[in-house]
Amino acid sequence: MRTLSILFLISIFALLISCDLHEDKVSSNEKKKFNGMVTMKNYAILESSYFSKFDTTREEFLTITYNDVDPTIVTFNYEAFPKHYIQYTLDQSGNQLKKMLVEVSEPEDEIEYTFDSERVYQIDDEDFVVKKFNWIREKYYSCCFDCKDTLSTIYVNKDLGVLQEYFRGFKTTTVLVESNKTDNLSQLFNAIKKDKAFYPDEKEIALRKEREMVKALLRMIEEEDLEIDFEEEVELPECLE
Repeated sequence: MRTLSILFLISIFALLISCDLHEDKVSSNEKKKFNGMVTMKNYAILESSYFSKFDTTREEFLTITYNDVDPTIVTFNYEAFPKHYIQYTLDQSGNQLKKMLVEVSEPEDEIEYTFDSERVYQIDDEDFVVKKFNWIREKYYSCCFDCKDTLSTIYVNKDLGVLQEYFRGFKTTTVLVESNKTDNLSQLFNAIKKDKAFYPDEKEIALRKEREMVKALLRMIEEEDLEIDFEEEVELPECLE
């Protein structure tokens, strides 16, 4: 009986070792680069917006990994709740960015961004390469400022992760406000915001998007012969005046 117990324990130990070896083999192509807490602030661009009531500042657990075979591929995992996280995969050489919502290891939604441009900022002898991506679609109405509708705009850095992301057509945004990976975060944002071609005024864009939405709504009302009462006076775009 004692011999059987010893053999059983040996078999269990061997099984655990084999599992560890398998786990190491699966993750051998990835190497952890950063693992820690970051502080993100979410707020509405316009103070009068309905979304302003949801303004929050929260801490998230961020894990940054890069592919050991191709170090230009970096993954950012943001975990706000256990087994519920948002994953960004950045391909620096191909200028590609994907975003995936994962719940209990099962992917739910995936977004592919379109590369816009990039800048290099040097602060205290530290180089920051910031890449800008957009999530876009074709607009469903004419008389607009451009031919595409930007649903989301995001700024990323391979060492810091997501610096800022605009949602809901520039109605809300999430911005990195604290990270122990650098002491130059505020200086970096100051440099980015001075570059208007790369980082335009967020309130101007939010107001423009709001006017375009009203314009589209008025066109829909006209085409469908609908009646609607506006509770507030709305300033119309010049093309509709």
